[in-house]
Amino acid sequence: MTEQQSPPKPDASARYEIIETVGRGAMGQVFKAYDRSLQRHVALKFLKDDDPKEVTRVLREARAMARINHEHVVQVYEAGTQDGKPFLSMQFIDGFTLDKAADHLSLEQKLMVIREIAMAVQEAHRNGIIHRDLKPSNIMVEIKEDGSIKPWVMDFGVARILSADQTRDTNVFSGTPLYMAPEQLRGRQELDRRADVYSLGATLYECISGRPPFVGTSSVHIILKVIKEEPPLLRKHAPQVSRDLETIVMKCLAKEASQRYDSAKALAEDLHRFLSGDPILAHPPSLLYRGSKAIAKNKALSAVIAAGILTACVLGLWAIRERQQAAYRVVLAQEFSREAQTIENRMALVFAMPAHDISPEIDQANSAIATIEQEIKDIGHMAQGPGYYAIGKTYLALSQYDKALAYLRQAEDAGYRSNEFLAAMSHALTEVYRIEANQARHLSDNLSFREQHMEQLQKTYLDPARTYLAAMDSAHYDPYAMALIAYLDHDLNQAKSLIQSALIATPWRAECHVLEANILSDEALATEDGGSYSQADELYDQAIARIDEAMRYLPSHPQIHEMRIRLKQRKFEMLVEHVAGDDDQMFNELMVTLDEASAIQPKHAPLAIARCWTLQEWAHHELDRGRDALEISNRSVASGEEAVALANMNTDAYKALSLAQKFRAFVLEQQGLDPTNDFKESIKNMQTALDLAPRDWSALNGMGTILDQFAVYQVRNGQDSLETLQSAIDYLERAIAINPGFAFAHNNISMPYTDLAYYDINRGLSPHDSLERARDHLGKAIELNPNYYNAFYNLSWAHFMEGYYLHSKGQDPTPYIQKGIEASLRCVAINPDNVRAYHVRATSWALLGEYAIDRGQDPTEHLNNARENYLLLSDKTPNRHGFFNDLANTYLLEGRYRLDRGLSPKEALETAIDLLKKSLDVNPNASMPYVNTGYAFRDLAFYEFLLGREADAMIHEAENYFARGLEINPQYVNGLVGRAWLRNGVNMLKLDVCDIGKDGIEGADADIQKSLNMNPENAAAHVQASAVALIKAYAAYCAGKPDPSLINLAHHHAQEANRIRPNFAEYLRREAETIRWIVKIQKPLNRDLIDRALDCLEMARQNSEYTVHIDLEQAELMYLVATDRKQMEIAKEFAAAASEDRGAFGKRAQTLIQDIDLRLNRPDGS
Repeated sequence: MTEQQSPPKPDASARYEIIETVGRGAMGQVFKAYDRSLQRHVALKFLKDDDPKEVTRVLREARAMARINHEHVVQVYEAGTQDGKPFLSMQFIDGFTLDKAADHLSLEQKLMVIREIAMAVQEAHRNGIIHRDLKPSNIMVEIKEDGSIKPWVMDFGVARILSADQTRDTNVFSGTPLYMAPEQLRGRQELDRRADVYSLGATLYECISGRPPFVGTSSVHIILKVIKEEPPLLRKHAPQVSRDLETIVMKCLAKEASQRYDSAKALAEDLHRFLSGDPILAHPPSLLYRGSKAIAKNKALSAVIAAGILTACVLGLWAIRERQQAAYRVVLAQEFSREAQTIENRMALVFAMPAHDISPEIDQANSAIATIEQEIKDIGHMAQGPGYYAIGKTYLALSQYDKALAYLRQAEDAGYRSNEFLAAMSHALTEVYRIEANQARHLSDNLSFREQHMEQLQKTYLDPARTYLAAMDSAHYDPYAMALIAYLDHDLNQAKSLIQSALIATPWRAECHVLEANILSDEALATEDGGSYSQADELYDQAIARIDEAMRYLPSHPQIHEMRIRLKQRKFEMLVEHVAGDDDQMFNELMVTLDEASAIQPKHAPLAIARCWTLQEWAHHELDRGRDALEISNRSVASGEEAVALANMNTDAYKALSLAQKFRAFVLEQQGLDPTNDFKESIKNMQTALDLAPRDWSALNGMGTILDQFAVYQVRNGQDSLETLQSAIDYLERAIAINPGFAFAHNNISMPYTDLAYYDINRGLSPHDSLERARDHLGKAIELNPNYYNAFYNLSWAHFMEGYYLHSKGQDPTPYIQKGIEASLRCVAINPDNVRAYHVRATSWALLGEYAIDRGQDPTEHLNNARENYLLLSDKTPNRHGFFNDLANTYLLEGRYRLDRGLSPKEALETAIDLLKKSLDVNPNASMPYVNTGYAFRDLAFYEFLLGREADAMIHEAENYFARGLEINPQYVNGLVGRAWLRNGVNMLKLDVCDIGKDGIEGADADIQKSLNMNPENAAAHVQASAVALIKAYAAYCAGKPDPSLINLAHHHAQEANRIRPNFAEYLRREAETIRWIVKIQKPLNRDLIDRALDCLEMARQNSEYTVHIDLEQAELMYLVATDRKQMEIAKEFAAAASEDRGAFGKRAQTLIQDIDLRLNRPDGS
């Protein structure tokens, strides 16, 4: 980046009084001024800077013009400096340049102008001066009061003063290609007066025809034409002119200097003859000359002729050819460099202007690049070095560093090398390194792995950059370059000291501020990695301040805007993750920064990508805080779509859009809206990214996370997710294979493995292998990044899932649940704002509460711990439907606990229903809250049954909620089992009176068969299958058609439930209850079954601290099968033990005691 400096105005209080600006160019400005000392108007020509080359140029121009005393040559009065800036004081001509005046002149006047100018040039030649830049804009035409005209030649800034020894100038050529002679363009040093004759001819050609002899899309095209092609005859473009005039003009334009007028005076004299009507001396080219040119064009003919003299001339011709090609290469290098410099200067001016849309200028620069590329193709190998260098320099000016580096490397491969090239290569390598290093920050969470990668980047980019910089001539070093070398040598302290010195000397140089910002940014990143977040925050602020200062000088420079975004993004990510603060303010500041950058590049794909990522991150943060994230997610997707539209098949754009759609799908699902289209589009766009870059580990990782989230959605909506989960794992495994140090991928792959474990559990399979793999990957993620809180969060879920499975198998889940709670505590210790850790901890405590209930223990402490964590979650995410559903589950468990003891569950269950309704208000399309509400009404109905009261309204509510939940997710096993339980329960209560509802039993049977088809190892489903078979068997018994197969089926399912979930007191008691009913309808009495029932009750008693319902079941069984007084008294003992309970079971036991006493009091004891 270079600062655009404006030329100074001369001091009006000095000798000259400035009147107005009359000209402005790349080199400086020309003012009309009044010379107070000599009391005359003058032209003051000021250069924009004090470059030694320009000072030399001004002095050369002054000396050249001072040696010429001619009435048509502008006089020089004075050469001097003001404030170190060189200037010339010259004769002021009140007129117009020829290019502006030509349209108002007659043909005769045009010829007179050139005639007079030719005589002026002849005088210059007589004084040993060749102008070398004659053109219409260097000829002034003065209109006098009488209407006559007087021409003046001016601007001898590139003139050569010929000495006796023809001392060579360091410039190969100077001038304007449209009007330069072929030998001048070839870079020949020994130019003579005939080069100016050519320029006069080209000027006359344009004056007459309205166009120069050669036109092209660029100066390089024009150079090629001037050197290689014959100019079109004048009459082709000006058919009205005479052949004699055409002959004069075309003689001036002859390719060979020997074929032109021998002097400017000869041209002037022939023009005079033409104007006087006399015969001209010039003639069209001779037949011999035309023939020689034809031979030159006809390669076959020239080869035959050349063969005869080849042996004699080969060495001399080869040497000439080599010299010509060397000169030609230098010409091309100068011209391409000039084109690149023009673009660079224009962009520097654009960047220095107040913030505005720079897209038109960018488009112009890209068009110029396309032109240069075409020129390289047209010219061939010789143009590659300088051409590719010019393109590389242009891309540097546009801040497109990867492209710049690619073209500069091509230039180097073609043999191009100069001080400017070395500086450009160093610049490009440094900037590409910065981009790659910023991306490497997210490559791996393992500091050692990242350091290794950074070392590789340094070898690839920084070390060569330092080598190129060091190879420059020492004269090219300045304090900034020295500071950059120290920075590239990783000596930040030395770099900081040098750049501060540079800023003292040149505080306006934006690149100095940018380099200091980079130094501070590197220090901030290292400090952040060390965990000193407040200190890193201060360093980021300092870096941002330096960038703001750079922006003061270059407010429209895209690189400065993008670096400002990068710094603020880093700070934002760090503070959101690790430091409490005003998150909204930080986000708003970052969005303002993005808006400011977009103002200068409204259609810039990288900015749209950056906006997409920023909005995604904020949407995540908003959702975690319980806020509506849909509007922000919509904006994120819109930015991603804009990025894809702007970027031509760009991998990063497709990745950004895909993940924005993935997150919006999650938000839509949370709100009960259909996310299907977003899932499809997300997968499609990530696949496009992978088609473009098949080994892009971040795209593979992204696809894995999308598929895992889609699999969870499939499960919630009753679809089979196995194939999706396996695909998710495959993509994540591929990401890890490419980048094994990527902690994100290790963490992310744990999720589909854990989800696969849940899938296996619901299919009756062991989840152990999947959970082991999940824990292995999480261990690796934590090893790579010991502070990776998301890995601890997912580890807590993996442990929970193991405990959940053990619980479903009748085993103690406590060890794994405790591990899960410890992992969640570690997660919160690292990041207190990670609300999901509270969720897994609460769910873990709830499972421990359920296990306590299973063991006949009081779950209150566990349930209170669960609620405490759910409420902590609620403080941060008050509107998540999952929160209301999960909190309601603790009250459902409390209701079950109370119901198992015959106590009123009403308060707990009504609280659960209220919470579940809130959940459905947030997301009316989630199946689980409907099913859980069905369970709540079912348990309320059964409590009413225990009390001997009607419960039809509650049964109806339960049916409706189960139906709605299963409509949303027909494969929801828990819903199917719950509804079957409801229907079986109603019928079981009516068995004694043989009042069995046929519709209810058939519906329950269908639900249970569907459940067992999906998961034959679901113990709860077997319990209900046993109930269905028992009810059917009892119905057959009541109809007088006993069915032994149904009886056997009922006992089989009861036994299956205890096989799957052994040592579960409730299922043992239920098997005993099933046998009791079988005993009622099956004769003769089966002693083996009775013994099995007694064994089940004994095992149930061993596995439950609460035995009232077990004692009651044993009392009822003994009462049923008692054959003597002693057995009846044993039944009474168990009933008496149960009767001490204060709930409904105690009352049932008391009723049973009364029945036993009635039998005992009968004379026969029957």
